[in-house]
Amino acid sequence: MKAVAYFLRFIQILVILLVVSPLLMLLWWFLTPKVPLALTVVDKTVLNTEYEEHASLFWWLRHEKRSHPLTNKVFRLGCDYFGFYPGKLKRYEIKGLSQLTPAQLDSVVDHSSHIYFTDNYGIFALEWNQSSQESERSGIIYGGLTSADVKAMKRAKEKGKTIITEFNCIGSPTAKGERNAFEKMFGLRWSGWIGRFVDNLDTTQNLEIPRWMKHGYVQQHGHWPFKKGGIVFVNESDQIEILEDSSCLLYPVPLIITNDSLLQHLAVKDSMPYPFWFDIMINDSLEVWANYQLQLTPRGDSVMRQWGLPARFPAILAHQGDYQFYYFAGDFADNPIQMKRSYLKGIRFFREFFYDPTEPSDRNYFFWEYYLPLLDFLLGDS
Repeated sequence: MKAVAYFLRFIQILVILLVVSPLLMLLWWFLTPKVPLALTVVDKTVLNTEYEEHASLFWWLRHEKRSHPLTNKVFRLGCDYFGFYPGKLKRYEIKGLSQLTPAQLDSVVDHSSHIYFTDNYGIFALEWNQSSQESERSGIIYGGLTSADVKAMKRAKEKGKTIITEFNCIGSPTAKGERNAFEKMFGLRWSGWIGRFVDNLDTTQNLEIPRWMKHGYVQQHGHWPFKKGGIVFVNESDQIEILEDSSCLLYPVPLIITNDSLLQHLAVKDSMPYPFWFDIMINDSLEVWANYQLQLTPRGDSVMRQWGLPARFPAILAHQGDYQFYYFAGDFADNPIQMKRSYLKGIRFFREFFYDPTEPSDRNYFFWEYYLPLLDFLLGDS
């Protein structure tokens, strides 16, 4: 009987802790003072009110209670950014940098210490009408790097600001003029290739594989033979190539290998799986902080050579000095997170409960163990 009583008492204590701990962490968050951060965010790919393409960034901003100096309010997920604003009944509003006057654009940059372009891909008509990112590609409603964006970056560079950019900043649908201006300004080039890990390439089981991807591959190669996971590569010319797990890949997901110089500042592992969209960039003059490394079989290595693609290419490029510039060659700010946890101060101590490090496709692992420490380093002392 004593054993049963002790067990019931243990359960009572455990339940109390599970209820009280979140309340204490929430109270701790509310009592934490706000910290100003003059950050301007641009996100042109906001298909719905989940705000996936900048949610991870705003999770960090809210958790750290960062506020904009002009408003003194903690950054708000649904309104404190420039870009596409989805509304009800398929209505939308565009509040991009291109909608500002030259004087207003200069003012935005001058009052910002950091500018972060989280996604420039934009919104396409069929995606918007169907509210599905997995549909066929179609005519664009809004997106791509614009001349106003380039002007803002140029002024930020001249003023010694910090500029952070991500995957597809200059990819499709950005025009060649703006792309060339960006590449010349910062010393890197896009190879024309993007890629992504897909955990199941069997289209009879994985209904989320975009139709344009399968149709394009079948049109080019005659059939779709894949049954396992793998990495899909897409060129701006619409060429599609696929490395399937086991036959071409020893490990199905690209690994981010972080340089020792960055590891001194980041509490991260030197090797981190990255299972989402990435682009293959060519570095001309920037410092390489981290590289993607593909684990290839001899067949996979031969196939990559045929395509003219490297097995190792930049994941994070940086310039520090008279201005700060960073390019994340991945969709780093897009992760399947729960925003409610950002209100719980100290929740990061329990982060290991929220991901599975043995599952290559778990993007939460990257969010908790790589993206958040990266933001700590780049934005934490601002």
